[in-house]
Formats: sequence, structure tokens, C-alpha cells
Amino acid sequence: MCNLLRRMNLDAVPALVNSRLGQRVAELAPTIHAFNHCIVRVKTNGCSRWYDPALPCQGGQYDSVFIPDFGLGLEVAEGVSALAEVNSSPPAISTVVESFELLPDSSSVLLQVQTVHRGAAADVHRHLLAAQGEGNTGQQFQNFYARHFGELEPDQPMEVDYDPEENTLAIRESYRLADPWKEGASDPDRKYLQIFAHPLFPALPIPTVTLRAFPFTLGPPMYIVYRAELRGAAPLRVEEEPLTIDGPGLHFERQFVQEGTVVAFTCRLIRQEEYVDPGSLEDYIATSKLIGEKAGFSYSRGLNPPKPDRHPFPWWIPLSLLGLLIMLYRQC
Repeated sequence: MCNLLRRMNLDAVPALVNSRLGQRVAELAPTIHAFNHCIVRVKTNGCSRWYDPALPCQGGQYDSVFIPDFGLGLEVAEGVSALAEVNSSPPAISTVVESFELLPDSSSVLLQVQTVHRGAAADVHRHLLAAQGEGNTGQQFQNFYARHFGELEPDQPMEVDYDPEENTLAIRESYRLADPWKEGASDPDRKYLQIFAHPLFPALPIPTVTLRAFPFTLGPPMYIVYRAELRGAAPLRVEEEPLTIDGPGLHFERQFVQEGTVVAFTCRLIRQEEYVDPGSLEDYIATSKLIGEKAGFSYSRGLNPPKPDRHPFPWWIPLSLLGLLIMLYRQC
């Protein structure tokens, strides 16, 4: 890559980085084991830009191509003996909107899903589509919703739109859910539609080993927005104030809003750091689990017919007495 850029009369040199230690590589004594990865530094108009040739399926303009937070790098050039700061990219952004249309006098629900990935998130999912194909990826998405909501049928094939210059990837899905309502344990005469902000959970990994000497790797910073819209819903009394949860490198918000017959449930998660220090790991795990508990809700409505009373009132007794009185009156 450096040779190609140099042929274009650009100042390009390799740069050594440590993908695990990041900024902490400066704390090490000079050693050949200080680095484990190589990227490229390009300088134009006095401004340094960094590129990682190992990342596949990248999009965007030359000044917006995603680069991980490597922290510091050592340029492989004559006269360079100090580490240089590697400017990382803004957080990856993903927005998922699930619209549930509740049909009157029916157990079926129409589900429309609109997902938009930007930046590094678009790169990751474009790579996934290229590796698996749109057909297999669409089947995986369908299987995911079937595991949670039960029997369903796609209304139309999955649609994918990609803007290479803006580096955005939009995916649209449409399903008819046969009967996603589940009976509650406390009130069998009501059924519940369970909504949960599933796009947030992959951004909250839990380590299998908690006693660590090195930081726990989370991945690139992320900004995820999940919004569930229930259309045709009965008025919902929302008495909760907006909820906010903060923890090591995490910020979470939850809010309910009702506009007419549309109930909107919105969750936002900002993961600001790529690593969690060992001393903050216990707090991070507790915060992640709390966010998982709060990132969902259940909407209920009475769908089951009322059950007959076990001891129905004997209406035949007063009716028989009334008939007897009428006969006695006529005889008089």
C-alpha cells in the first residue's frame, strides 16, 4: 500500500502499533515485542492520516475511512525515534427501528424493521453480507425473529442499500408474526408482547475470566439506538421518568413516549472505550447486567376469552319462581 501511495506522489510510510495495548505501549521498555500490527501513515497538507490495509470491505471518503484506536504508533522512517499519536475514528453508529402494527381482533402482528449502519458498523456488516450473501444473511435474520416471536412469514425479501461515499448501509425487513403473544404467569386472561433492545447486547460482552492482569477488550467505540414502535396500541399509562445508567465506558438511556395510538420505546447506548481496566471490571459487569435488565418491556392486552365461573349463579331458580307467580296470578 505504501508503494502504491508513493507512486501517487504521496508521503506514505509504515507505522508499527500494538492492537492490544494501545496507549500503554509507551509504558514498555524498548523491545522488538512492543508491536504486533502494521498500518500506514499518509501525510497531506501537513495533516497525518492513518489507514489499516488489513481491514476488509471499507467504505467512505479518504478522510473518513475507519481506523481503530491504536493509540500510538512508531513510523518506520529515517530519523524517527518517538511514538506518534494515531488519530482514531468516531464511534460506529447503528440505528434499529422495529415497528409493530397491532391488528384489531387478531393475534397476528406486522413487523417492519429498518436498520442503518454508519462508519465502522457499515464496514462490519458489509463484510458479513459479502462473506455470507444476502440470501443467507436474510435467513439468519428471519430465524432470529422466529426464535423470539414464533411462527412468522416474510412479507417481502430483505432489501439492502449501500452508499459507499457516505459509508452507510441500510437494511429493511418485513414479517407477519402469526401469534407473538405469550401468556403471563400472574394473569392468564391477558397476553404479552415482549419487546427487548437486542442490538445493544452484542456491545456489552461479559468476560469469562474476571481476575485479569490485562485490560478486557470491548472493541471499537459504538453508538447504538434502538426504537420500538407499537402502532394501534391502546393508551398506555407511562408513569416512569426517563432512565439513565452510567458505568465504566458506558452510558445508557431509556424512554417511553406515547403519541395517540403509537407507543415508542427508545434505548440509547454509548460505549466510549475500547478497553476496561482490571480494577473497573467488576463495576463494568454489574452495569452491563443492569442495562440488560432495563432494555426491554412487555405490552399486554386481553386476548383470551373470559373463562366461565366455576360456580355459576343458578338463574333457573328465580326464573322458575317468576313463572310460578305468573301462573298463580292468572288463576286468581
